[in-house]
Amino acid sequence: MKIAVVVPCYNEEALLQELLKRLSAVMAGCLGRREIDDYELVFVDDASQDATFSMLASAAAKDKKIKLVSLSRNCGHQVAISAGLDYTQAEAVIVMDADLQDPPELIPEIIGAWRQGYKVVHMKRRVRKGEGFLKRAPAKMFYRLLNVFSTVKIPADTGDFKLLDKEVVVYLRRLKEQHRYLRGLVVLAGFNQTTLEYDRPCRFAGKPKYSFWKSLGLASDGITSLSSRPLKVVTYLGVMGITCSVILAAYAIVSKFFLPQKALQGWTSLFIALTFFSGIQLLSLGLIGEYVGRIFEEVKNRPLYVVRQTVNI
Repeated sequence: MKIAVVVPCYNEEALLQELLKRLSAVMAGCLGRREIDDYELVFVDDASQDATFSMLASAAAKDKKIKLVSLSRNCGHQVAISAGLDYTQAEAVIVMDADLQDPPELIPEIIGAWRQGYKVVHMKRRVRKGEGFLKRAPAKMFYRLLNVFSTVKIPADTGDFKLLDKEVVVYLRRLKEQHRYLRGLVVLAGFNQTTLEYDRPCRFAGKPKYSFWKSLGLASDGITSLSSRPLKVVTYLGVMGITCSVILAAYAIVSKFFLPQKALQGWTSLFIALTFFSGIQLLSLGLIGEYVGRIFEEVKNRPLYVVRQTVNI
């Protein structure tokens, strides 16, 4: 059986040598212990601006087990992973980030779970070292919020570090949606899935590629691609607005005839009510517009990515 490791890369020159050394050693060890019959390392260069491509191309020239897919433009982390899945025919694929926060040394344990019959092996972060409260708290909140809005229940605190059986990979290749949230699409595939826990170390070198706004965009992709429930929030807000209006109108009538000394004076209350309901309307329009915008992008059916160059493929 052949195992592929898909690694999306963007400006990772500071840690590539360490990553290649550790990853190659782990896979060679699995091969030596006959846990696998063959392997390949599929690196996807997401149009890096540093020496990432040249370093990977040099490594691939020395080792035929290293495959390289270079994209013509920066398409984002999720699309880069999808490109890697498209360029492998292995019996199982392990997806991991290049920053070494997904330790390659856990691969034998992951393969062991797959050999027990699981089609998907999620890796759950038990501890997230090097991340402050302001980064950990929103991440935990997002997973809980996503599971509230979506019918697809994603294991909490899991990322893209996971093993996918070939059957799952074939399913994912059929999905061509532009705004991809692979963590949800993998769960949506079904099959027999399990979760392993690990302590996530600090980033080995370089800077994180997911800023607050990119993380927020990924969260938006996750919610809108997996559920239409947020649209129902618009209805709930409308009902709430009508209810508040009825209560306010009743209070104004009672005050006018029975409690004149407490009657509302001036335009302040009117202004507050106007801004409140205007805010609800704008929020509702924005939410609907988010879904309409995604429909607009999907119907154009543009390719997810364009490959500039491949090595050993």
